[in-house]
Amino acid sequence: MVNRMGEDALRHVQELADLAVEALKAHGFNLASEGSGGLVVEVDAGDDEAGGVYIKWKSPLSISSKVTELIRSQNLESPFLAQATQYSSGMQKALSNALSLSGFLVELEDDLRPFGIRVVSRG
Repeated sequence: MVNRMGEDALRHVQELADLAVEALKAHGFNLASEGSGGLVVEVDAGDDEAGGVYIKWKSPLSISSKVTELIRSQNLESPFLAQATQYSSGMQKALSNALSLSGFLVELEDDLRPFGIRVVSRG
């Protein structure tokens, strides 16, 4: 079991998340809402190397539900699935570039958080 961050460390991580969201909003990105696409922010409060701020792009429900349907039916060669993957990758790069331009150090995450971005710090 992973221990949680202390209060000071968690406050620092939450402030980093808030700053990243404000920077992305300034670039024209919006937070995801019910059924709509947008950015999603996760604060991992674990006191380990995986703890920190993660951001990813969430596709609209109309796209994500079709992707789920294609994967469940094992239609992995679908042109739609390939296009959706390319879209998610492009959005990851756009978010990463926007954060980098705003002075953040980021890492692209693809193992546990596909198409996610880890926000390491603000320079």
